[in-house]
Amino acid sequence: MTDTRTTLQAVIDQTVSADLNPLRNFLFSNPSEPLIATGSGGAETSGEFAALLYGACGGVATSVTPYTFNSYSDEALKTAKILLVSKGGHNNDIVFATKRALAVNPGRTAAVNFSDSDRNEARKVFQKAGSDKCFVIPMKDVHDGFVSTGTSLSYFAIFTKIFQPDVDLEKYRTIPENPFTLCRNDGTPLTAADFSPVRSYIILQGSWGRPVANNLEGKLVECGLASAGVYDYRNYCHGRFIFTSNHLEDSVVILLVSPRERDIVKRTRDFLPMATRLVIIETEHDAPEASLDLLIRSTEFYHEICSACGVDPESPKNPGRIDKRKPIWVPFMAELKKQGPLTLADIMKSPVIEGTDECPWCRAIMRDAAELLPDDVLDGMGAKLYVADWDLDRISLTKEPTVDDDDCFDNYSIRTWNISRKGVIDWTLFKTVTNPDGSAHGEELCSGSTDCTK
Repeated sequence: MTDTRTTLQAVIDQTVSADLNPLRNFLFSNPSEPLIATGSGGAETSGEFAALLYGACGGVATSVTPYTFNSYSDEALKTAKILLVSKGGHNNDIVFATKRALAVNPGRTAAVNFSDSDRNEARKVFQKAGSDKCFVIPMKDVHDGFVSTGTSLSYFAIFTKIFQPDVDLEKYRTIPENPFTLCRNDGTPLTAADFSPVRSYIILQGSWGRPVANNLEGKLVECGLASAGVYDYRNYCHGRFIFTSNHLEDSVVILLVSPRERDIVKRTRDFLPMATRLVIIETEHDAPEASLDLLIRSTEFYHEICSACGVDPESPKNPGRIDKRKPIWVPFMAELKKQGPLTLADIMKSPVIEGTDECPWCRAIMRDAAELLPDDVLDGMGAKLYVADWDLDRISLTKEPTVDDDDCFDNYSIRTWNISRKGVIDWTLFKTVTNPDGSAHGEELCSGSTDCTK
């Protein structure tokens, strides 16, 4: 079993000496733009930590797995900065997400990983796209077994250093003397061996503990030790406590605590039965390093429980004999390409124009636009407009060519919003005008609101 202490030495050494400025500049540029972070496996909660810190700086951020990332529409991905987090840049999930992100939003997409080898497929995709935003931070001697530990520790140290530049990482070279407390809710001390009957862990978190809780859940499940659920302190109070009440003999409540959670932890313990097994993992910090501290402590707890219960996280037992190589190679890319992102287009179709291939609300909007436009503008638009493309916030229209302008297509677009407001759609009609330098801009012709139920 890998020694957390040995891994920490390598992590801190390399984080302190690494050039983090390119990644820092990407994260801190245009802070008003939202951030979508994505990573899978051991990097999933690292992306979540980056999103948490970005949000703590005043931005809007979310973290999703690559599979969920690919359900986002092109328009949604174009609104945000995208950060792709992985260890080696070569698993199919992150490579597929990289290709999608660079195809849709190349200027605001970046990747970070640890591999400078030829196996780094994500870096190759960035190079092919002509982007220099694949940031490789060489992290050597950082070990992951079947259950990832070194990658998470590395990324938590890296993002802590980026968002808390004055942090003293040297103190995290060693495990704290008392990294966690095992006890019953009445204060009776417990040992790791007392957790051998446990089959379920309830992990409670708030603020800095959120990515750590999800990281610990992954470890406990992936090593086959027990099932685990993650809840914030308030959501646990909305009914999840009943599970604890029904499983005092084979369940544990893990409390991740920073100074922000001390009061609610006390109030939570007040209603729990005295016999409840607890794991208390606490940090004194209220800053990004709080998450790193909690991760180190929770990783040490994980290793100690595995050792006491006879579980080897490097190679967990597999009594069902599932071939460990097969799940990671389950095909999914062709399916996602065929299905495309999630869309409500079919649901939103109006019965008013049922049976046509055009946008369901285009005719109704153009009916209202015709009443607002001057006659000379209407004459210039021609006899008919074709719907070239449409989605939930834009309709692209193309003018019907005539004998006189066979090769001349005037393009128009309608921007729409509030489409779910009881059938009433707000819209603006634009004409695409070509500039002398070849670029184009939209010239607003008119705007209004249309009741598409009529």
